[in-house]
Amino acid sequence: MKAHAPEEAMSLVKSFNPDLILIDIDLKSDMDGIELASKINQRGSIPVMYLTDKRDERIIEKAKNVHHAYYTTKPFDYPVLLSDVGLILKQEAKNKTRPVINGLFVKDHANKTTRRKVEFDQIYYIKACRAYSEIYVKQGKGNKPEKMESSKSMKEVMQNLPSSIFIQ
Repeated sequence: MKAHAPEEAMSLVKSFNPDLILIDIDLKSDMDGIELASKINQRGSIPVMYLTDKRDERIIEKAKNVHHAYYTTKPFDYPVLLSDVGLILKQEAKNKTRPVINGLFVKDHANKTTRRKVEFDQIYYIKACRAYSEIYVKQGKGNKPEKMESSKSMKEVMQNLPSSIFIQ
């Protein structure tokens, strides 16, 4: 779908609830694309990909402040643009279907039959040990990390960790 004015774009978004919006920052209107994207995202979180010839840092920073915003400059190569759109849609679908989890459940050393939740911010590091993983948890200032075990492999554990705060 294509809109020729911000009001038309708002109406289309309301009617069709798209998975992604491609928008130029320069609109032939008193509202720019960044303001339009911000208005659209007041109604719900829809990812926006800006297509623009603007390379000014202030404009790029302003665009980044809109929730779920992506940015690409003109002129662009259509195969690359299509690839970027595919990656964005895949990432957004992954974010929608994945529940928000802020920790892991691991065996409690005091009672090996129970599991204890370990918050992500308490994990110091994780070590692969054949078919299971050792998770080292922060104990407090100056104390050695506590070793806990997960019956999952490193690969399985890493799938449950947010890539924004954990690296392998």
